[in-house]
Amino acid sequence: MEPNTGFDPSEETQEQDNLSLRQYLSTATAVIILINILVFLKTDFSVLRNQEAIWITKGSLSWYDFFNNHQYYRIITSMFLHGGIDHIFNNMLCLFFMGIFLEQHIGTPRFVVLYFSSGIIAGFASMVYNMLLGINSSSIGASGAIFGITGGLLALVLFHRNDIEIDYRQMIFAAFLSLYSGLTDQNIDNAAHIGGFLGGFLLCLLVGIKHKKDRA
Repeated sequence: MEPNTGFDPSEETQEQDNLSLRQYLSTATAVIILINILVFLKTDFSVLRNQEAIWITKGSLSWYDFFNNHQYYRIITSMFLHGGIDHIFNNMLCLFFMGIFLEQHIGTPRFVVLYFSSGIIAGFASMVYNMLLGINSSSIGASGAIFGITGGLLALVLFHRNDIEIDYRQMIFAAFLSLYSGLTDQNIDNAAHIGGFLGGFLLCLLVGIKHKKDRA
């Protein structure tokens, strides 16, 4: 009979799982997802008070309000607004799978810069495209920034494949989620998606990946 050392392997596994959960909750990806959910709940609650249209209209992005009315804040607020449960679910699912992976490999500060920069580039691409067509439409959603993450991941695969450990099946699944989200969005804004994707790809090339000793 072996002596009782008081050590339970399951306790160590549980502690490691809890640590992983705490580490995830402290990431920028988790914070961005939380903010999106809270904003959506605020918007969804406003439906009961017949205020949703007004609330979204004040934060959505349109070139007329941005350039003519100088409401520059819209290029940020529009990134946190979603038009329905399917819209936010698809976007946050993509962000959950892809965001944390990219954040781990390029670092939190650079991930935040890439995410918001991609979203801003996507917003400008959408506005310029609509201006050229003479369309004064409004857009909402985080998909431009999320396509930026997709572009960033592609840059990692193409130019840093020897420096990172990657499951290509996971990457294919994540890319599928991103494309599915973009194609099933209401009133698809392809200009924003393309702009965000290219922005994320180029930005990831510029920022590179974290140094190996930083990830040790």
